[in-house]
Amino acid sequence: MTFRKDPYTDARLTALGLSARQIQAVRHVQQHGSISNAEYRDLTRVKDGTALNDLNGLVRHDVFAKPQEMGRSAHHKLKN
Repeated sequence: MTFRKDPYTDARLTALGLSARQIQAVRHVQQHGSISNAEYRDLTRVKDGTALNDLNGLVRHDVFAKPQEMGRSAHHKLKN
């Protein structure tokens, strides 16, 4: 059995340059399995464009996998 370190520590996520909102999204996905743009907006109280930029930033930093769906049905998940 191999134990791996958690790749989503606050220190690592901060070192990637993620905002507190983005780290909050990672924690949400760890608890709930995924996050949509609407859920992110509700969680962080940001507008749609900011939510889209933040979520896309998490994909660019290889924290979230690119969603299989597009548009309003897109749900972001952690990259394996």
